[in-house]
Amino acid sequence: MKKILVPTDFSTTAKNAAFYAFKLADQLRAEEVILYHGYQAPVNIDPMVPTIVMPDIDTLKESSEQALAHFKSVVCPFCSPEIKVNTLTKYDHLGDGLDSVCRETGAGLIVMGITGASLLEEKLIGSNTLSVAENGTIPVIIVPPKAVFTKIEEIMLACDFKKVVETTPVQTIKTILDSTCAKSFV
Repeated sequence: MKKILVPTDFSTTAKNAAFYAFKLADQLRAEEVILYHGYQAPVNIDPMVPTIVMPDIDTLKESSEQALAHFKSVVCPFCSPEIKVNTLTKYDHLGDGLDSVCRETGAGLIVMGITGASLLEEKLIGSNTLSVAENGTIPVIIVPPKAVFTKIEEIMLACDFKKVVETTPVQTIKTILDSTCAKSFV
């Protein structure tokens, strides 16, 4: 596992996920961590709210790049100097685009924060992180808001026993087990 993708929305939770990814990259001996931000134009679906002037795509891209550069400057001091940290920003919806971003960058693992939304919030608006984990093809490590990285010594594989052969990332699991010398549980 040479590259780890860390999607960010620039929140405190995303910052913690980046810190976690840096420590994980050390243990896995990864070469690169890619900080990624997918942006899109705001959508106004309430007819009672006055129409807002939509920023053009170039402005959205520039804002995303600036925010990502600032985010990198905040989190990079916590990364080992042996690991490259790069950034990528694209006009894309987070949940839909991560598989293609991983293919494009060669990332074999996604590390994402999760906010801990209430059950009601999750039912009403969903969770980007859970959507990526459920629908994507790249393995995802979900980092709770206050999680602190500790050396991986045990790994548990959870699955729904649907299309196990087709959906189990055997090579990725082997790579993580080999890199960490962890025990596995199914």
